[in-house]
Amino acid sequence: SAADADAPASASAPASFVPVAAPAAPASDEVSYWTPERRAAATEDDGPGDATAASGSEAGSEAATSDATRTVNHAEQIAPVSHIGRIYYVQEGYGHWCSANVVASANGSTIATAGHCVTMDQTFSTQMVFYPAYESGGSPYGGWPVVGGNVTSGWYAGNNADQAEDSAFMAVARDGDGATVQSVVGASPVLFDQSATQVFSAFGYPAVGRFDGEHLDRCTGPGTAAGSAQILIACDMTGGVSGGPILAGDGSDGAQIANVAERDDTGTHNLGPLWQASAHSAYDLTAAITT
Repeated sequence: SAADADAPASASAPASFVPVAAPAAPASDEVSYWTPERRAAATEDDGPGDATAASGSEAGSEAATSDATRTVNHAEQIAPVSHIGRIYYVQEGYGHWCSANVVASANGSTIATAGHCVTMDQTFSTQMVFYPAYESGGSPYGGWPVVGGNVTSGWYAGNNADQAEDSAFMAVARDGDGATVQSVVGASPVLFDQSATQVFSAFGYPAVGRFDGEHLDRCTGPGTAAGSAQILIACDMTGGVSGGPILAGDGSDGAQIANVAERDDTGTHNLGPLWQASAHSAYDLTAAITT
């Protein structure tokens, strides 16, 4: 998947997104690229570094520091969830993967992940393929190639500095029978402009330390606001969890309101951007892509 980074947005389009164009090669080539050997050799994306609150406010930083003193919440391994999986991609010649989730949309083909899984240093990932319900090296639903999407411009234009904008929405191709990924595996409802102070569940495929990345893990607990644009959840999930969904409530059927993007600098909390105006624009435009 290549992005036309030089093309200006149309006059009618919001300025809060950067489009990711369809790949020049057939989408099926992307799936063929990810042989079992290449998937096994790919490494988890650990993000641009340990995070602190990116709200720009002193109060936000203090809230993050105070919250980080709480007892760590240990993630539990759970059975695969049909609409949560891994997204594989190539960045600067190397294979990587992140966590991702199918979100309910008009086109039935939209997934959400972290912005840094789609672009780093204004270089876009290629060979992006989503594997829902990933477990132990594969998916019962196969690979779904990315055909386009949108990343928030705060992440892209900020050269990875604006962690409160670290979100992306991508559209995947239909399967060989013409079915959308949403019709096959289901999807999470989406909500925007939500409060950070409620019970949430974070999901992903951590692969560092005590985790092996081959199984889905979950943390559930109260969220804490980090400034006005980020959420902290006590959780020890590590590299590989980036892009995983943060869902309202204590189960896998809640609405997605954010995605995991980083860990705080204590390693005891996962941090993610609350989906607000720019994420809403990126979602709307991706949900309108014809697949």
